[in-house]
Amino acid sequence: MTVTFERPDAQRLIARLREGTVETEVTGWNPEQSAANLLAALEAAESDGHGECYWPEPTGHYWWMFSRVDERVEVAVLWSRSSAVGWQHTFRATDEFAYLRDLVREQLGTMRPPSPT
Repeated sequence: MTVTFERPDAQRLIARLREGTVETEVTGWNPEQSAANLLAALEAAESDGHGECYWPEPTGHYWWMFSRVDERVEVAVLWSRSSAVGWQHTFRATDEFAYLRDLVREQLGTMRPPSPT
């Protein structure tokens, strides 16, 4: 699994997830809060075996879930527009926990807001 992050403007954080040939884009408004929530979910998975967080969007929200067993972590991301529609599968992958944790920490730790034009 690979994940990269992009901050195209002051309002959004974009995560690009890839597992094999499957690629998904997950966006969250309020980049600082979205990043903090994702890091907290990973920390919970490390200490408790399970962590989750939400990334809000103007038209719905993404639900990130991490389930760690020993050195492996399963990642699932769901999308919902409303409670009437329910949840839709967006992404799922399994990888080594330390690899994913370190990758996310490194990328979010070096991310800076875009320069004003």
